[in-house]
Amino acid sequence: MKIRQVTYFLALYEEQNFTRAARRCGVAQPSLTRAIQLLEQEIGGRLFIRSNSSIRLTELGALVYPEFVRIGQSTENIERIAASFVASSPKTFDQKPVEGFTRALSIDAATISILAAGLALHPAPQATALKSAQAGTHAAPFGLQSNGDGHSLPKRKTED
Repeated sequence: MKIRQVTYFLALYEEQNFTRAARRCGVAQPSLTRAIQLLEQEIGGRLFIRSNSSIRLTELGALVYPEFVRIGQSTENIERIAASFVASSPKTFDQKPVEGFTRALSIDAATISILAAGLALHPAPQATALKSAQAGTHAAPFGLQSNGDGHSLPKRKTED
């Protein structure tokens, strides 16, 4: 399951129409229809009841809907955090736009949800490299510190 499919599911649920949902997602209607069909295959059942005049959730669709909403919210939070980071970062690396982030990701949607939930429960401590940079030293593997000469262990003086 891809985040794109979750995004399409949520748009289709809100729009109640394949054409409007596809327009909202910026894709052709057949692409959205195919993505929903693949999602239904992956989940193992129909998510929507389709008729000529309406689209509504099946019982399975109603069961997974709250999880898809959480994934969608987590994705929005990730986009917001990434945009804030990129905006506040020094211009020392190639910064790419964050728009369209959810469509570009091919990470399993469940993984995103789990990661986002874990980050909310256990915020990451400040990175060792960041602490080292603030102290004027360089981070080395296994938590060792270097004074910038490429050596992680203190030099020993040897007698001739």
